[in-house]
Amino acid sequence: MIVDDYLDYLHEGSMKKKVVAAAVTTALAVLGASYHAYKKMMDGVDKACKNTPDKEVCIIAFRHKAYKKRLASLEKGLSGCKKTINPGKCRKYIRKTITSLRRRIK
Repeated sequence: MIVDDYLDYLHEGSMKKKVVAAAVTTALAVLGASYHAYKKMMDGVDKACKNTPDKEVCIIAFRHKAYKKRLASLEKGLSGCKKTINPGKCRKYIRKTITSLRRRIK
């Protein structure tokens, strides 16, 4: 009886870890996809700003657009957290990045 209770306790712990791991994995997938889109957009900054008179302003404007695109991607990805077992944990990781990006955009 005590052994059965202990085994149930161990199983619950492992299930909680799996639930958290699934939520974190989903959040990381969303974060990774948004970062990939940002990097892809920023790869073209040198080519786009090559012949502009004020290259620094062009790069800043380009980066601003890339941040906005990444922010939109993250906000869209928040809906994917509903499909996880622990959506709160998933949203937490994504919202942390969203607030960081919003500070950079201002």
